[in-house]
Amino acid sequence: MTFWRALSPSSSTAIPLSLGLDPAVFQQRIHDLAEQMRNQLLVLRRASALGAPTASLGAAQRGGPHVRPVTYYRRVLLAQVTEDLEDERDQLRRYLEQFGVAVMPTGTYPQGGDAFKAAFEADLSKAGLFVQLLSKQAGRAPPDLAEGYTRFQWSTAAQQKIEQKIEIVQWRRPELDPASVSNAQHRELLEAETVVAAGLEAFKAEVLRRAAPAPGKGLSPPSLVFIDADRDDTEIARALQLEFSRHNFPVVVPTLDGPAEQVRADLEENIIECDALVLVYGQTTPVWVRGQQRLYNKLRAKRASPPRIIALYCGPPPAKPDLGFILPEMREIDCRTAMTLEPVRALIEELRS
Repeated sequence: MTFWRALSPSSSTAIPLSLGLDPAVFQQRIHDLAEQMRNQLLVLRRASALGAPTASLGAAQRGGPHVRPVTYYRRVLLAQVTEDLEDERDQLRRYLEQFGVAVMPTGTYPQGGDAFKAAFEADLSKAGLFVQLLSKQAGRAPPDLAEGYTRFQWSTAAQQKIEQKIEIVQWRRPELDPASVSNAQHRELLEAETVVAAGLEAFKAEVLRRAAPAPGKGLSPPSLVFIDADRDDTEIARALQLEFSRHNFPVVVPTLDGPAEQVRADLEENIIECDALVLVYGQTTPVWVRGQQRLYNKLRAKRASPPRIIALYCGPPPAKPDLGFILPEMREIDCRTAMTLEPVRALIEELRS
């Protein structure tokens, strides 16, 4: 959230926003900040309701709403804009994030040619859709980026489009007549075939539509994660469930109450259908863990394909008996000394790839 503005489109000097300087913009930014704080508090409340330990709460707070991309949407790179379009850009970002679309950058780009180019190109390599808002202003051009921020972003994305690595969509207000723009290069940009001249609300819906893949050509739906834990390790299981859920993976924990035959049927169905199996070995007994390993080994013949990930999460306490059971494909996550979610985030990145 930026609380500053450049002195003019050709200036790199930033001045802070204030209630006296621009009350409408200042109040909008304050409202946005309050909404982000509200979202963070909701994440913490959810973590507490699920029984997550303190370490998990800290992780949830660091994440917030901006790290909850829906796997089946493409990542959107929302270009840096000229000062007069900051509010429209913020509106578009908020709209996309309501639907779980991952929007880059998460903050602001460093200003100055070399640093800006490096940061922008790093994000562009991970994006599937480049979105740029255009106004009558061509924007600033630092000494080491003669073509300016606006045109550099477009030309770099255009090269990726030629290589079929990204889609481009741009926007201008329908009342903006490119013929009224004296800068020939910027006028050319406003007249590009990728520019949509429409109201902002209609354009927001169009960006969301383009962020979703075409029928039959989309990304795979999110992987189903099964966290298999005994009653004694419910706290760890809920913390792991929260972490996967924050990243919009469907995640299930065992049913521990009800008729025995229904509990067993639910357990077997989860093992057969999951894309990732995480077995928790915390305070439970090694006999219980060995039983779950044998059950997976028995049910693997009923699966259509092996799980993408099968892991044994070893949580506290540090001292526990050796299982004496080896599944070659099962990796061990050693968190015996302290409950931590960092290794889980590595699994999440692997499932996304």
